[in-house]
Amino acid sequence: RMNIISSSNDRGVYFDNSFTSYKDIRLKSAHIADFLNALIPNGRQNIGIYMHNSLDYIVAYFGILFSNNVIVPIYRKLSSQFEISNEILISDVSIVFTNNESFGDFSQIINDADLKVCIVNINNENLEIYNSVSNYSTPEPADDKLSILLQSSGTTNNPKKIMHSKDSIFTNMKMHVMSANLTENEKTLIQLPMTFSYCNTAQMLAHIYINADIYIGKQFTPESFIDQVIDKGITNTILVPTQLTSLALSHNLDKLNTSKLQKVFYGGSHLNNSILEKLLHTCPNVCFVNTYGQTEAGPRIRINMNNTINGKFNSAGKPLSGIKIDIRNIADNEEKPIGDIFVNTPCMMLGYYKNKDLTKDTIKSGWLDTGDRGYIDEDGYLYITGRKKNIIISGGINIYPEEIENVLESHEKIIKAYGE
Repeated sequence: RMNIISSSNDRGVYFDNSFTSYKDIRLKSAHIADFLNALIPNGRQNIGIYMHNSLDYIVAYFGILFSNNVIVPIYRKLSSQFEISNEILISDVSIVFTNNESFGDFSQIINDADLKVCIVNINNENLEIYNSVSNYSTPEPADDKLSILLQSSGTTNNPKKIMHSKDSIFTNMKMHVMSANLTENEKTLIQLPMTFSYCNTAQMLAHIYINADIYIGKQFTPESFIDQVIDKGITNTILVPTQLTSLALSHNLDKLNTSKLQKVFYGGSHLNNSILEKLLHTCPNVCFVNTYGQTEAGPRIRINMNNTINGKFNSAGKPLSGIKIDIRNIADNEEKPIGDIFVNTPCMMLGYYKNKDLTKDTIKSGWLDTGDRGYIDEDGYLYITGRKKNIIISGGINIYPEEIENVLESHEKIIKAYGE
């Protein structure tokens, strides 16, 4: 289980103006694992991590993994007592790791909600236990293959927790490394929450696996992003469309051409065509790589390394090795063969935690119903047209809100349009 982290002294993680080698991270994580094995001598538990992006987060993550317990990343921006309590109860979390930055507000919420949760605070090299629970009565993980519970989209009233095995996540990570042509010479800048499946698999795990340097970045602004990329010699990063939109409007965007930045991966939602055109024209030395995925699938499904003006512009790309796509229920009145997107992948989730009915509705005979609609062109490139539930029928013609948003966003005075 420890093979993913190398024993390198000269590669590692840069955070808060300090460097920690992968060898040291490996030792720190082993210390966490020993601590957990002593704390929980029998059985396995679902263990939360409630922190902002940090070295502590990575150490806790691998400590839980090495101890054969289940990792439950908790989105740090959850702040209300209801949201935190709901997350803890839905996920059957018995222990939560915090650090000095997050301990105060989390312990206050736990005390106010009267939740029986053991808090383990990482304070430098020490592990301080608070609210110690003498009897861990939470149920055993539903599947002995379960290694991580990831958050999917959904309301805070009913979030979906997605079960993945270590093998499914690591397989998807390796597939991404291969398809994106990542090497040990990469220097990646993390600008998304590590709790997100995209950052978890395609950035944090991927770069640890290839023994490449990771820089945990400051909170994103276009100016700070550009400065960090230039100053740290960053070669790749992952952003979401809202961040790219802000970046495209920066007066300093062309400075990226003088940097070592080679690839910017993006996904999660549609990027407006005019924004992508601006990025491609202003930064010809940077490859803006459109990706498609879902947490249920590992998450990476497709990647577009030919995302150019005269290439496969804004396509979700071709599938990663070993993944199949099937377009079903193609509408007769569509100009293009648009249908429901189904995915068959070796990185399929184990299911939704404590929700067998939703699992059966989503995984059908080994195929994942993504809920998206789209089409595949003659060269095998996938294009996403919208979500199934978002279709508007007017005069017998299917109209997707995403298409309306694209038209609105093409206006020079509209940055972003949102559907309701």
